[in-house]
Amino acid sequence: MIILDNSVLSAFKRLNALNLINELFKNVVVPAKVYQEFLKRWSQAEFPTWLKIETLSIELTNEAKKLKLGTGEAQAIILAKHKNYLLAVDDEKARQEASKKGINLIGSAGILRIAYEYCPIKTKEQLKKLLDKLTEDLYLENWLIKWVLEAKKLSGSQ
Repeated sequence: MIILDNSVLSAFKRLNALNLINELFKNVVVPAKVYQEFLKRWSQAEFPTWLKIETLSIELTNEAKKLKLGTGEAQAIILAKHKNYLLAVDDEKARQEASKKGINLIGSAGILRIAYEYCPIKTKEQLKKLLDKLTEDLYLENWLIKWVLEAKKLSGSQ
């Protein structure tokens, strides 16, 4: 179970790889504000039907407003904390805030790594191609790129 922020949702849309998230995670949720942010760039028809859109309660919305972040990021953090879900976010400030709240985090690079380990990404060449495309729009530190490329197929994976 995972909550997506628009940074990760948009990154995988640009990679034409949203299917990887669907294959890896059983329940994928985006806050309503993240959905609205998605629609600023893409059409409603391009939004995956398997993604669940969740509207925050007034109480959770007010809690999100207290964070000094974008509305989508803030809602994703509060929703992840409330549901105790993994949070997928790339923005450093949002990651720091989520970490302070004890939320388990993953970013786009981490999702690519586990997609390789668990086999939706079949080859290292595919992994490298997706990682190269990801870094066209997202800065990743060298150690993180190396960590992703060092991934090994896990026992039981094809």
